[in-house]
Amino acid sequence: MMQTPSTTWPPTNRDWRAMIDAYGRLLGWTLIVRDRLTSPERALAMLDEGPASPLLTTCSAFDAVIVAAQLGRDALVQVDRIVDLATVPSIVQEDGSVVFLVRSGTAGVLSSLTGVRVASGSGDRITLPPACGSRWDTWPWSIAAAEPVPLLQGSVLSGALKRAMPISAT
Repeated sequence: MMQTPSTTWPPTNRDWRAMIDAYGRLLGWTLIVRDRLTSPERALAMLDEGPASPLLTTCSAFDAVIVAAQLGRDALVQVDRIVDLATVPSIVQEDGSVVFLVRSGTAGVLSSLTGVRVASGSGDRITLPPACGSRWDTWPWSIAAAEPVPLLQGSVLSGALKRAMPISAT
């Protein structure tokens, strides 16, 4: 049974305190501030001291599929058209690039696609919203149940990404 976050539920893209709590307590993600692994409580304190510091996590609990801005926007449209993909968590970064989260160890099949980068494992990191102007397009948790959404296999994104790619890139 998942522990419900102790702060306001559901978090919003601007409520970084509730989001940090959800990242740590609900999702169990490793949090990194100023290149230091830290607890949710310490992350809050560190961000109070230096709010411009990025909030990161490792790609241990998931694989991150990272695409450029235009491909990301087009892929989000494709994902939204497929009902089964409505629960693919995705982050829109400040530069417009999109980070899709899929089941850990399953995104390698996508790395051969043009314009797709895969981050996987404890050595790879991504920026978490709301740090550095990033925001969630699709949450990694269920708003109603306050629990993580099940992550899909990376290969499930293949069709949506291919349909979103310019003809010359496929």
